[in-house]
Amino acid sequence: MATPAADETLRYPVSGRLRAAALVIVVLAALAQLGRAVVKLDGDGAAMLLCAGLIAAYLVLFTLAVLRPPARLSLRHLLLAVQSLLVLVLLSLDPRDLDSMTALFVPLAFQAAMAFRGRATWFWVAVLAALTAGSLMVYLGPLDGLARALTSIAAEIVFAAFVVVAGEIEGFRRQSQTMLDELQATNARLQEYAARAGELAAADERDRVARDLNASVAMRIAGILEGAEMAREALVTPRGSGRGEVPAGGSGDAPADEAAPLLAALQAQTQEALAEMRGLIAELRPKAG
Repeated sequence: MATPAADETLRYPVSGRLRAAALVIVVLAALAQLGRAVVKLDGDGAAMLLCAGLIAAYLVLFTLAVLRPPARLSLRHLLLAVQSLLVLVLLSLDPRDLDSMTALFVPLAFQAAMAFRGRATWFWVAVLAALTAGSLMVYLGPLDGLARALTSIAAEIVFAAFVVVAGEIEGFRRQSQTMLDELQATNARLQEYAARAGELAAADERDRVARDLNASVAMRIAGILEGAEMAREALVTPRGSGRGEVPAGGSGDAPADEAAPLLAALQAQTQEALAEMRGLIAELRPKAG
């Protein structure tokens, strides 16, 4: 069985609403034709039953072709051939109602346009036009029959062209919808990739800040600790003596004098380290806009 995608390469993609509308119109027209035939064949029970059976078969085949078209092209051709034969038999049953009977060829042109693409569609339109004109010319004569067939032939061409144009529009609409769906899916993937890229960039930035903290701030903190140790030793160790010894007559302010520049340097290093850490933390904050 052919897939829907492959089937649409063989026929025009007609919308479901158009199919339903066509089916309703044809059913009503066929029932009206059946009513006319019953009135004109009054008194001929066999002919009435045969006419009703042929119209019922015509409707069943038309419904099948519209709602569930066969997957094989040969079966579609066979359906149209059988339906055309049914119309010809109906014409032979009641030659007095030729105009309304030949009108049954018009839905078949509609059906052919839904069943095929390109040349096959117009081949069947030409066949149906020839059957319409030929039938009327046989029963009414060449000139009168051809003149009365022109209306039905024009309707067959118009209906087929309408289905072809509607099918092409529907095909373009489906292609546009498919392209839109693909664009939306691509946009969603791009947004996902952008979010991942943002997360990776943030992770890289955090790694860089961590390396900077380890390389610079940690080094400065180590220098601060070393300066603090030197200041502590200067405060507890008097100048010119060993650790813990106090020189006789020495100035009690000598250790403080020696520690003062060390403490000043320690304060400066602390301020520099604090400023650098604030700068690195500021880089981690989300930027406005």
